[in-house]
Amino acid sequence: MNDLMKKACLLIICTALVAGCAGIKTDKDNHYKIEDNKVYWLDWSRLGKRFKSEQVFSADSNSFKTIKGGKWSADKYATDNKNVYLTGVPIPYAEPNSYKMVAKNYSIDERSVFYKSKRLPGFEPINLQILRDSQFVNSYAVSGSKGAYDSYVFDVCDASSFNVKNEFSGVWSSDGHCVFYKGRKVEDAHISSFVTINYHFAKDSNRVFFHNSTLVGANPKTFSLLSNKSRSVAVATDGEQCWGRKGQTIDCDTGKNSVNLIQGMSQAEMSAMALKMALQWSEDKAYSKEQILKAEEYTIKTLLKKFKEKVLTKGQVGHIDLGELPIGFSYTMNSSVKNPVGENTKLTYILTNKIDGKLFFDVFHNKMLGVLKEVRGVNGSVFQKALPSDYLPTTHKYLDQACLFLTTEICVEDIQVIRGGNSTDHVLLKTTKIEYENGVWTKWQSNKAGSMEIKERAIYDKFGLPLYIISYNSGSLKDEFKRQD
Repeated sequence: MNDLMKKACLLIICTALVAGCAGIKTDKDNHYKIEDNKVYWLDWSRLGKRFKSEQVFSADSNSFKTIKGGKWSADKYATDNKNVYLTGVPIPYAEPNSYKMVAKNYSIDERSVFYKSKRLPGFEPINLQILRDSQFVNSYAVSGSKGAYDSYVFDVCDASSFNVKNEFSGVWSSDGHCVFYKGRKVEDAHISSFVTINYHFAKDSNRVFFHNSTLVGANPKTFSLLSNKSRSVAVATDGEQCWGRKGQTIDCDTGKNSVNLIQGMSQAEMSAMALKMALQWSEDKAYSKEQILKAEEYTIKTLLKKFKEKVLTKGQVGHIDLGELPIGFSYTMNSSVKNPVGENTKLTYILTNKIDGKLFFDVFHNKMLGVLKEVRGVNGSVFQKALPSDYLPTTHKYLDQACLFLTTEICVEDIQVIRGGNSTDHVLLKTTKIEYENGVWTKWQSNKAGSMEIKERAIYDKFGLPLYIISYNSGSLKDEFKRQD
């Protein structure tokens, strides 16, 4: 490549970078369009070199408008008379009349603070302090006694002295009393002697830490990173032991894991460890389907133990009374399985109305272009259950869940399939059988061959609302959802 071509390429790259950073719009920018009283989100496909148009099926075209946040919004945010939208996806809890952008990643309404599309629980707009607002690495904010690492909210020990350590992508932060790794408190850290080593390791005068956990047995006085030339699997040593990239103990000579945690454990100890692992599977992580199926029984036992008195039993079905729930009541179900776009599916249910013995919920899916509706009876019956698709942002189903707690007979449920808008594409009829045992409700359903197979196992609370659901498709795992605390 000659000098002239190099200069031309450099000019093109610099122009693109400047335009991107300055928020200059191009004809390839994603945007909204209103046509024939319908709202569409247009997403530019680099591969197909064209816009992909999807209807925002619950948007009101008459009141729909983009939010002019200057360099922050780039027309990705919009409101109508009921909701706030980010790239066509409604934001749960956001109030459209008072919603506004205050930074690249942060927005507020009269009651709440949001990081992108996620509300930050415990944050108050009046107390919001944005410490770092980054497009490329993580962001931090504080409000009162709460801190936020991106959308993860945590309790700070001293908000007035909270600061972010800029090295290593800012994963480490601290205040006058505590140290945090990605918002998770580093227990037993000695604040005055605490130093970061790299993205994964830190130490104080007494301990070495991997992320927010103590690296057991490591000597802080001699602990150091290995040079690139001297390390293979091992990345750190204290002269006596070596550790790998995941904080695991490594044999310094062979490069293999040097400790077998299972060996020597009693059956009770192994069961306790498995239960602990199942309980620690947090809502913001995804696991392989093999891992989830292997831990299924332990997960169910753990959740039954965790929720205890909240779990709905067969004898309590006749006493369900959703009329006790106030307007605005909400709950969220998080998937442990990554959806096709590589994210965890999140479903948020908000009670919006009560009419003639029926309760109406708005259902928000973190990738669905529109708000779904769910209708329940005061007695726990389900007239219309929302079943969004993880594959298509405008395709969803509504299930008449007539068999929910009916264990005495086989019954039929119908499913309305809706594609690309609000009209029913077709209706499926499914023969269904429900079984109950020790807090767990199992649904059997007819397949294409006409035989019955297990479709899901679930745990419900005393209002008949789900705490845990694991679903199957032809014997294989389909998805797993847990109630967010």
